[in-house]
Amino acid sequence: MKEAYAVRRTVPPSAEIEARIEHMLSVGVGENPRESLSELAKLGRV
Repeated sequence: MKEAYAVRRTVPPSAEIEARIEHMLSVGVGENPRESLSELAKLGRV
């Protein structure tokens, strides 16, 4: 009988950060540009 194992896909942290930055740039700054730009700056420093 075969045992089932969970396969965990690992994503490098840099890919996750890039995806978050890309998402933020695609949706714009919204109603609170200062907060959005601050978050973008934080992601850029990681």
